[in-house]
Amino acid sequence: MKKKVTVQTSAKKIVLETDKGVNLLHLLRENNINITSPCGGNRSCGKCKVRVKEGRDKLTGPELKLLTEDEIRMGYRLACALTIIDDLEIELLEEGKLEIVTEGVEFKIDFNPPLKVHKLLDYESDEENTLSHLDILYRETSTDNIDLVLLKEIPEIAEEKEVSLLKYRNKIISLNKGSIKKVFGLAVDIGTTTVAVYLINILTGEGLDVASFHNPQKRYGADVISRINYVQSDNEKLKEMQGVLITGLNQGIKDLCSRNRLESSDIYLMTVVGNTVMSHLLLGINPASLARAPYRPIFTNSLEISPFEIGLEINRRGIIQVLSAVSSYVGSDIIADLLVTDFSSEQWNLLIDIGTNGEIVLGNKQQILACSAAAGSAFEGANITFGTAGVPGAIFSFSITEGGEFSYETIATEPPVGICGSGLIDLVAEMIKNDILTGTGMFNENPAENILNKIKTYKGMKALEIVEVDSTAINRPILLTQKDVRELQLAKGAIAAGINILLKEAGILYQDIEKIYLAGGFGSFIKPSSACKIGLLPKDMEDKIIKIGNGAGLGARSYLLDKTQREKTTSLLARIEYLELSLRKDFQEEFMKSMEF
Repeated sequence: MKKKVTVQTSAKKIVLETDKGVNLLHLLRENNINITSPCGGNRSCGKCKVRVKEGRDKLTGPELKLLTEDEIRMGYRLACALTIIDDLEIELLEEGKLEIVTEGVEFKIDFNPPLKVHKLLDYESDEENTLSHLDILYRETSTDNIDLVLLKEIPEIAEEKEVSLLKYRNKIISLNKGSIKKVFGLAVDIGTTTVAVYLINILTGEGLDVASFHNPQKRYGADVISRINYVQSDNEKLKEMQGVLITGLNQGIKDLCSRNRLESSDIYLMTVVGNTVMSHLLLGINPASLARAPYRPIFTNSLEISPFEIGLEINRRGIIQVLSAVSSYVGSDIIADLLVTDFSSEQWNLLIDIGTNGEIVLGNKQQILACSAAAGSAFEGANITFGTAGVPGAIFSFSITEGGEFSYETIATEPPVGICGSGLIDLVAEMIKNDILTGTGMFNENPAENILNKIKTYKGMKALEIVEVDSTAINRPILLTQKDVRELQLAKGAIAAGINILLKEAGILYQDIEKIYLAGGFGSFIKPSSACKIGLLPKDMEDKIIKIGNGAGLGARSYLLDKTQREKTTSLLARIEYLELSLRKDFQEEFMKSMEF
């Protein structure tokens, strides 16, 4: 007999039917109901909380470990640990709108697009010309390629007084009677956490609008490994994960067209960048090989595909450009970053994209070294007890006054709901500065008198009370625990070790670095002084740090509008030497040293 599951969201009530014994998290995923699940359903993060209003069952071990007594009393359960036995009614916690960085550093893009419109007038009027119609079109447009489906349209336009053609590099992709007045493109940055889609007028180079949203695949886990584990060799799950991303992109395209009074058929070109796993999942290619030695991707080459091959709703004759990646864990998003930063001068520069997978590049005009460091999801707030993504109410800035008073800022100045990544770095930096933490990351046994009343015990471990219960939006105090500090040490230790190994390989010192580029949304929010204080970035180097924001999005736009960027990309790839940290004997030693503050 089927069981009824009633799901109450902030916007509507959804009634589902399912078999007895089905896991609640799986049911929500199958019905495209978004719920935070950073660990991918492994019962380790405690973030997939739902409030059970009717149909409670016995609490499981993971729930007793991860939920507080107050949460249990209020009826909260973890969706990943809840098996549906009887009819169930649940309430989903409202998910705040994520603060997404879509802007980048100032960079002049040369306007030389690979898409061009050619207008032909009475091209058939020369009666002495014995060339075929196609050869005439090739000659007039400097092309030499056309698809059969378009070739069949030539008889329909052969006798027209005015014909317009749209060519992509050396290929004719559209034939029109009269003129072509609307030619638009999209530059897309697919991140593990967020997606940004930029709408650009290909005829003028003008950036018109941007759509940004959560990557809908986050319901399968906050990091790429969780998503790889979900699909493994299951083609149906692979289609499911590809499908939610394609649906999200199509909705973003639809919104952009609606706001700018366009048809989706006006979009002819799309440039896509992202980490290597995201590129595989976008194309429906199983990324399982990236999670096992020797971590070999199915492809890293640049690709050009038709939109109908993956179900993207732009002009059916359009082209989707997927940029080249470097390796399994240094993706095309980093290539896009390199297109808008300086790695062609004599000086050594460092580029870091800090996230669940930290991508690091060190180089100059002679040599470029790259590596990736598995930082985990601490910077996303996923494995932090009161961690949260960058949503309204997230603590993103924190300081301690000389008198021991705590001061913080939240996104959108909303009441605190948790601590996001930049707030976590500030917190730990201030705790080090005020001797609340030792250099090894342990809580000081003898903190200052004015801090003593803030030291609490949470589930048997020491914790610092950041916000009292009366001041939060979650009806409980916000704490930073000893476990949270350790999670940050693991994350920052991986990044710092990667930087140290690149420096060692190049034979240079920190002082030889001219610029440190911080890329990505997370890099835009962190305070350089705090990042240097905890040892995430080289100490005393904050004056050399340049935040480039969404450099990947800017690089994708540059590639879309300047056809010479393809050659620059090829040149960059030829100069990059990738170092696999897991194969280096010195990584563990560097990692252990880098964990200390």
